[in-house]
Amino acid sequence: VSYAGQAEPLSFQEFCDLTAQEGMPDEFRNVTLNFVASQVTVKAVTVEYGAAFDMANAPELPAKGGYTAEWSDFDHDHVVFDQTIEAVYTPLDSVVQSGDTRNGLPILLAEGAFGTAEVTLTPSSESPGAVGTLLECWEITLPEDHSDSHVLHYLAPSDNTVVYLRDADGSWRKVDTTEDGSYLVFTAMTDETTLAAVEKPGYSAADSDRRRCGSGAAGYPVHSGPQHRKSA
Repeated sequence: VSYAGQAEPLSFQEFCDLTAQEGMPDEFRNVTLNFVASQVTVKAVTVEYGAAFDMANAPELPAKGGYTAEWSDFDHDHVVFDQTIEAVYTPLDSVVQSGDTRNGLPILLAEGAFGTAEVTLTPSSESPGAVGTLLECWEITLPEDHSDSHVLHYLAPSDNTVVYLRDADGSWRKVDTTEDGSYLVFTAMTDETTLAAVEKPGYSAADSDRRRCGSGAAGYPVHSGPQHRKSA
């Protein structure tokens, strides 16, 4: 017995075309994406079989205090079956650090509510024109956290360092600092700024040796994050 011409295999696209011709329900030609956060369906989105889904049309992620949020990854360029897309929440880091280090320690730490990113330091040739020796200058870019100010911890190259920050108008200002272990602590008012480290005139290596007495061969005691602060 032959069923040729009576029962032939069809691709899904051919089946969809046939259902359209026969006036069958759209459910036979569509798939559903269920966006779920904390076991609650935020939105169910219907997508035509095989079509691409623009993530700009994904529902807004429900906020969760102290976390960043994103939808779990899936092949949204070619959707061919029903799927559940979960909200993925990642705890915010309270302290992020630069990839640049000095004596094995990050040059800069920043307090805030950040996602998974690090502080970016870019060498700069800028100078505040202050009295003393310019030791180094960095352009600082912090991860976005929607805060108006950030507490920074800077590992200075000298024990007699004065810190200057450049404001948005291009002017430089000397900042008040406190000491936190090996770090100088101060507040920056933006997430992008330029820092200049200036050594006061009349400072000598002997002064540094006396101040570092008992702090280890490298001159910087091990310190991994904010501790109790004292005035500089």
